[in-house]
Amino acid sequence: MTIDKLKRLWLEHPTPDELGLADLARIRAPTLVMAGDHDVIRLDHTLEIFRAIPGASLYIVPATEHATFRDRPAWVNPVIREFLDGPPPK
Repeated sequence: MTIDKLKRLWLEHPTPDELGLADLARIRAPTLVMAGDHDVIRLDHTLEIFRAIPGASLYIVPATEHATFRDRPAWVNPVIREFLDGPPPK
């Protein structure tokens, strides 16, 4: 069943071998790491991802869980727009 496959994918992938901190460190594109302050992804893990990506930006959305885009579009959309419209990285 598709739901079971999707759930297994969410729970088991990517593994550190499939996508580790060294892989994230090679990212050169502007990157916005975003999470809710009550997200299912632990804050320490989100910070680890953010710190691994050179020049990344971080937005922890207050009073949200994993569905930040749905729950707080008035907060999230302006941040995304500013990020996308911002100056290119040096």
